[in-house]
Amino acid sequence: MCVLSGSIMLEVASSIHASPDLLYQNYILIWYSVSTSTGPPKNMYTQQRHEANVPPNIDDSLSSSDVIVRETANVTLTCHATGSPPPIVKWKRDDGSKIAINKSLSVAEWDGEVLELTRISRLDMGAYLCIASNSVPPTVSKRIKVSVDCKYLDP
Repeated sequence: MCVLSGSIMLEVASSIHASPDLLYQNYILIWYSVSTSTGPPKNMYTQQRHEANVPPNIDDSLSSSDVIVRETANVTLTCHATGSPPPIVKWKRDDGSKIAINKSLSVAEWDGEVLELTRISRLDMGAYLCIASNSVPPTVSKRIKVSVDCKYLDP
């Protein structure tokens, strides 16, 4: 015959692990004591983990800021976002015009944390929006201004 006796102690613990992919976890720990007629009481516990949903966040320290680049040079813009589930990052031009990835490819939006623009021209000058979203509101964005130092010819 088994007799369950003793007190139940509940503990709620949280764990925050800071890394490139931020992880929030909530734990529920249940501590209890089991007594039997054939032996000494045993302290036991069970643990249940729940991964929380976390809205997207753009990490400014790992993302590009405003840049000035010489005409015909290449420029790489980065936008590092965290959240749970991991956010999807998209790029758009602030004025709604297409993004010229290179001389043969222009797109309305670009997917990914990195936007590489090759042989930049004065037409590429302006603000670019990095937009991060997941299933948890709100969607967040960062505006990065690209200025082009143009070559002028003397008359």
